[in-house]
Amino acid sequence: ASGGLPEDAHLGGAILVALPSLAQLTALSQSPVAMRKAGVPMMVEAMEILENVSERTAPFRQLMPTLGMFVLPGAPAEVIWECSKHAKLISAEIHSEIVKEGALDDDLLLLSDGVVSVERHVRSDADAAGPVSEAVGRLSSGAIIGDLSLMGLGFPRIASVRAKTSIRYIRISSAGLLSTLACFPGVLGTSEGWLSLAAESLQKILPAKSEVVRSLSLFAGFGMDFISDLAVAGERRTVIFDSVLIAQGSAGGTLSVLEHGRCSVDVFGNKVAEIPTGNCFGERTILGSSEANATIRVCTPFALILQISREMLDEVIKKHPSDRERFEQIKLEPPLGRAKGSKLRNVELFRFCSQAFLELLAGACVMKTYLPGQSVVVEGDEEEDVRMFVLVGGVLSVELGGQQIGTVLHGS
Repeated sequence: ASGGLPEDAHLGGAILVALPSLAQLTALSQSPVAMRKAGVPMMVEAMEILENVSERTAPFRQLMPTLGMFVLPGAPAEVIWECSKHAKLISAEIHSEIVKEGALDDDLLLLSDGVVSVERHVRSDADAAGPVSEAVGRLSSGAIIGDLSLMGLGFPRIASVRAKTSIRYIRISSAGLLSTLACFPGVLGTSEGWLSLAAESLQKILPAKSEVVRSLSLFAGFGMDFISDLAVAGERRTVIFDSVLIAQGSAGGTLSVLEHGRCSVDVFGNKVAEIPTGNCFGERTILGSSEANATIRVCTPFALILQISREMLDEVIKKHPSDRERFEQIKLEPPLGRAKGSKLRNVELFRFCSQAFLELLAGACVMKTYLPGQSVVVEGDEEEDVRMFVLVGGVLSVELGGQQIGTVLHGS
């Protein structure tokens, strides 16, 4: 401009070369005029580039309609593109097993072409050289195998999936999908509805709040009236991916028990550890004895948290003044974690064992959640690592030869 620019003006912009579509480039490359002008070697090289681009964008083009509509509703194209970096296009022949019942992988599979059967183990047979399965369903092109809400938790696969025809499918790694969600905070916002439904169904099999509070080492030795009042005051919450439960340096004073999901432990922005299901955190902050030394963030699609705030705790202590002195002593050296040995006390085999032995044994136990219809034990299986189970929530069906003969209830 002839008058010059203001001193606070900022210049910027970009120069773009707008290319035609792949289809137009392909048609152009087949034109004799284009071949003469560009020369055959150059056009051959251009065609190779086009083929590479087409191969690279194939997962994205196939993922866009399915992921954008059913898995991550309304997700923008750049999110789907990032997901496609963790996706593989796979072909499988008839009778190939693409998912194995009981396997701990939680990748997401999208069936592009073909038909598969869904099979469940009913028993093991020595004559059959392995588990005997029966078909319980069939899926065709467009089906989604897996569940975003269960990613990162190591749930056993509920059934096997076997190709009934030659098939093509896309496998997206769960780790890659979760890392994509971490790059785009808030993309699960449109999925909160069905994540809440999944949370509601899981809450039905969680132990009673009083049982969870009683298992906390911080409240060991307190009376049942105190435990019951504190359990009533405690709040169960569903928390979505990437939500911060505790911020480093805060003195919020909330004790949390992670009943489902996983959380990351971040110190100055760097992830240093993960908290798995069944653990608790925030004991020192609820007592006001220290500030949070790390940030706790949900790193699975959602988490179920039982929380007790300092205000809740103070209100319960007012109702039980005789326990105030005990809390003042606890502040000096607060016991941490959960006393899981109580879950084993009712098992006849361990009834007369010491509490120290039970706590040591419980420390080696693993808390697992099973979905309705999943097999915990299959009739006739010869396990290399023989295991024992204590049912802390829900109901199990006992079957023999595929027929139900009984049930197993909480505490068994």
